[in-house]
Amino acid sequence: MCKLEWFRRRRKSTSKSRTVFANQGPACLMNDGEEMEHFCSNAIISARYTWLNFVPKNLFEQFHNMANIFFATITVPYAFAEAATSVWSNLGPLIAILAMTMIKDGIEDILRHRRDRKVNHRLVQTLKVNAAGTTLEWVVKRAMDLRVGDVICCERDQSFPCDLVVLASSNTSTEINVTTMNLDGESNIKRYYAVSSTQPAYLKLAPDRFHKSLTNGSHPLQKLIKSLYVRVECEQPNADLTKFEGRLSTKYVQDIPLNASNVALRGAKLRNTDVMLGMVVYTGEETKLSLNGKKSARKYTTRESKSNVILLSFIVSMVSLAVILTIVFTLWTRKTKNTIWYVPTSPQTSWQFIQNLFRFVFILNYLIPISIVITIELQQLMLAFLISQDMKMYLESEDLCAKANSSQLADELGQVEFLFSDKTGTLTRNAMRLCLCGILESEKVYTFRPLSATASSTSTDVCAFETGWDQESNSSQSDASDSFRNKSTRQTNRQWLIPDANDTLLEEFLTTSALCHTLDVANSEIAGEYKSGRNEISLRQIPIYEASSPDEKALVEGAAQNGVVFVGVEPVEDSISTKRYKIEYRNDGSTNDNAAEQKNYLVDAVLEFTSERKRMTVMVRYPDGTFHIHSKGAESTMLTPEVTTSGGLRTQAIKYVTDFAVEGYRTLVFSSRQLEEAEYRKLLTDLHKASGLVGSERATAMQNAYAAIEANLSPKFVTAVEDQLQPGVKECLKNLREAGIQVWILTGDKEETAITVSQAAGHFTQQMSLLRLTHCPDFETAACMVFEQLEGCGGEPIGLVIDGKTLGFMLQPSLREAFLDLCMNVTTVLCCRMTPLQKASIVQLVQFGLSVNSIGGGGPPVTAAVGDGGNDVAMILQASVGVGIYGKEGLEAARAADYSIPQFRHLTRLFLLHGHWSYHRISFTMNLFYFKCTALVTTQIMLNFYGGFSQTVSYSSLMFALFNLTMTSVTCLLYGIFEQHLPENALLARPYLYRLISQQANLKLWYVMIWIVEGVWHGIITFIMTFFALGGGFYAPASFYDNGLSSRATYDLYFLGTANFIFLWISVSVRILTLSRCINTGVLIGYGITLLNFVLFYPDQPAAFVGLFLSPAFWFTLLLTVVMANMPGLIWRILSDAWWTVQIKLSKISSKRMRQKLLRSFRVWVSAIIWGDRDLTTSDIKEDE
Repeated sequence: MCKLEWFRRRRKSTSKSRTVFANQGPACLMNDGEEMEHFCSNAIISARYTWLNFVPKNLFEQFHNMANIFFATITVPYAFAEAATSVWSNLGPLIAILAMTMIKDGIEDILRHRRDRKVNHRLVQTLKVNAAGTTLEWVVKRAMDLRVGDVICCERDQSFPCDLVVLASSNTSTEINVTTMNLDGESNIKRYYAVSSTQPAYLKLAPDRFHKSLTNGSHPLQKLIKSLYVRVECEQPNADLTKFEGRLSTKYVQDIPLNASNVALRGAKLRNTDVMLGMVVYTGEETKLSLNGKKSARKYTTRESKSNVILLSFIVSMVSLAVILTIVFTLWTRKTKNTIWYVPTSPQTSWQFIQNLFRFVFILNYLIPISIVITIELQQLMLAFLISQDMKMYLESEDLCAKANSSQLADELGQVEFLFSDKTGTLTRNAMRLCLCGILESEKVYTFRPLSATASSTSTDVCAFETGWDQESNSSQSDASDSFRNKSTRQTNRQWLIPDANDTLLEEFLTTSALCHTLDVANSEIAGEYKSGRNEISLRQIPIYEASSPDEKALVEGAAQNGVVFVGVEPVEDSISTKRYKIEYRNDGSTNDNAAEQKNYLVDAVLEFTSERKRMTVMVRYPDGTFHIHSKGAESTMLTPEVTTSGGLRTQAIKYVTDFAVEGYRTLVFSSRQLEEAEYRKLLTDLHKASGLVGSERATAMQNAYAAIEANLSPKFVTAVEDQLQPGVKECLKNLREAGIQVWILTGDKEETAITVSQAAGHFTQQMSLLRLTHCPDFETAACMVFEQLEGCGGEPIGLVIDGKTLGFMLQPSLREAFLDLCMNVTTVLCCRMTPLQKASIVQLVQFGLSVNSIGGGGPPVTAAVGDGGNDVAMILQASVGVGIYGKEGLEAARAADYSIPQFRHLTRLFLLHGHWSYHRISFTMNLFYFKCTALVTTQIMLNFYGGFSQTVSYSSLMFALFNLTMTSVTCLLYGIFEQHLPENALLARPYLYRLISQQANLKLWYVMIWIVEGVWHGIITFIMTFFALGGGFYAPASFYDNGLSSRATYDLYFLGTANFIFLWISVSVRILTLSRCINTGVLIGYGITLLNFVLFYPDQPAAFVGLFLSPAFWFTLLLTVVMANMPGLIWRILSDAWWTVQIKLSKISSKRMRQKLLRSFRVWVSAIIWGDRDLTTSDIKEDE
């Protein structure tokens, strides 16, 4: 790095602010002493390697594996001692494995580079002014080439490629509408504003007006360019999404204050605004979205950590055995040197002792499975492919399927202990729906079906709201929304009514809903694009609404579905505040009736929602000349005695609110009153006078005016709105809980919304009491609350609710441990109003806070995170396993995640099926490697025991290499790809079975030791049968003779060694076959391919092979050896099948004590052995349901 660049970065890191000039100055307009600073690139990089660092970085990652470190180290002693085997028997396989893994990782990273390229090469219109200020034009740049200071143009529905200061908007009010769901999870539209001082100059240069401005003689080029000078001084990049401080200066105005409402952030989308011009202020890794994320890095699984521990134990055991054998050899030579002529009589030196130690290490190093790494890597690739090809995780309506972006974490899917889930777009579909309306005067409750359920069957009219529901309902009957299905049943029981077109009170409610809101109607071009994109032909359609509140949008859409359609707003001449609301009344609630009647209502004032008032109000003049005030809001403010005039209606409203809330709906209360014209005019005049004041006087006057307008209202209606859950969410959460996975919801949404969705999804049950740690003003208050709650935690189910502000205090070092203890003592946790970085902090808190107390051996718990937006990327990267859902606002989460799925419900198959299978396959593959390597080394230990510990081997170096590379690894690989120890229907119907493999159950010490003991058994049996049954004992003449050989012919060491090798190979292969429960054509072909190894090592010992294959003794001993060696494995297989059968039967018993009692029952085990069946029939599953 050059000194100048280093100095610039150093200055940037120490300065508290940065200065940015629009259009890079230009130089001709910059004042003396002003110069452009240099900032980071706007390139987005999720790839892990570059062409320069790929080889060293990949090798560094591969040598995190203990086996690779060992085999690289073991090659060094070959230079100091003459070995019985060649150095290439170790070095050759190591190089092959490193190369294959490197190729696999390289291909994966190339795919990441391609995904990055797609984002970075997005084309952006950029305003270009040359340094001399003589030319002005719009050019197209790639997003990665944008620099701080560039002025770019964004059009409707485009996402912002970087953080921008808004300079101009196509709206004359300087307002732009933006959705930030990709940042904070909120789906509502937010309002941002262009700087009023830059709006006129830059709006003239918008691409659609550019040519006209340049050809207009009243705007000479030099004057236009001079008006483009903008200097922004702002804070250095930070991760706070809600904070921005700076000031803007032009040639004419100085130090205009800037705040967060003037900045559009990367990841957000422009809505309901045709064009926006903005100046780039933060790029690339300095954008707020990137600062709230984490850089992609290779994830190391708990299985890898466990494997390293096991391999380290093997290495320690190997060295210990080598030391023991060397000492025994030294003692043996001292004892026998005078009786055996070929034993050296000279004293052994220290260096000779070390050389003997090395020779034993060379023999025993085959205890370490060198090919285990590449075998598991290949298994992971195949398992990732099988996940991606699972058609039951395919969403036909959106043409989306599951995808494995990482091939290294398949087994970790079967070990998840904590799941951290986003809410908006992950649990919900981002589609509010009006479900119920209680009319207080008539005491009637109407239930509103989706449009597809109420519209005429011959209608071709489809709106956006209808389409989303129809796609869901038509795809599969089981895909219907859980909440709608369950609630519709209860609605029938309560005898709630279908809307009646002749009910004037219902029409009054629909009219009020169409008037009392602040939403806008998307223009006709956008609506036309939406409809034509679905090949729909319609005479009249419900408009597409853009709303800052999803509840408001649901109410207006609900009114439109039932024939009262808000079609737009028009300004009123000679009036600044009054707007004309156009409403169509369509006969019988039809959405395509050409005979609709349109009425115009004059809205004179809109009192927007505030968190203090918790309501919004409109003052409306009706077409019939009457004057009305309509208000809607939370029952806590709408039904107070000070506001409400009717006690009876208030009581009825409270009843409806309670009933609807029990059903899990979001409730709102509508109140109205009709006024005389004089009173109406007086209230409106007072409001206008108050708005003209300034300072504290204005605030007081506005508060009084609002109170007067919203006083003496009469409750009219109570509504119930549902934030529709994605299909299968409740069942999926239930299955995950039964599987022992703790689910925490982390969302940036509001507290009440988050609680409502949690209750609807079943995350919070009706029996659960809520513990709220919200709105803590300072650290001391937060500390008092957490310690008080720790003392009072009992055995009842408790749901903890905490907001982002309070969480900031809880994550302080002095409170972190206490807060985690509290989380572990409650049933479940909901975190709301969280920033993306706080989501990652919660995941990190659980990972590191529980690592010491983890049951599985001292490591951190396995965590998973699931989300659909850019605000979830940080926690997805932090978690052990990241799962992305294809989001409506972008694919950042799906690209960054290890696995991508179409919907939340697919987690059931991903974890409980693929995760369970994958962990079982890989963990058993590891145990098979430990087993076969132990068996191989045992034969050589036995040989040395009978051979005077002389560091002799009975196999050639090629045989040693092939045994671990191709002769037995292929069968282990096939087992790890196809094995299904339990059928699919059993795993999905019995989520409890997931618990049985959690916390590395198959790699616990006692279980691994069983496999090692079985390996010792195989090694001893194959050796004894070779040297005593076939060889006659102590190299005596064979007990069985070949035809044509004299009685003096004997088998030499190589004959017996080759026979022993074949016995061991076939015995191990049969053991793997008896372990397999899924033997298909691929497995059988794989076993056939392993026979081709004879072609490889036949040239090494041709005489031995010919002599053995012609010997009847060889074939008889082979059969006897294989049967004897595999007898314990066969018994273990029978007991294993019985154990799983028992567990399947016990999994439907909820009582832990009863399960333990039946598990100890001899009759249960006998029944499982005799009649056991691990498959479930359809009747079994229906019985459970």
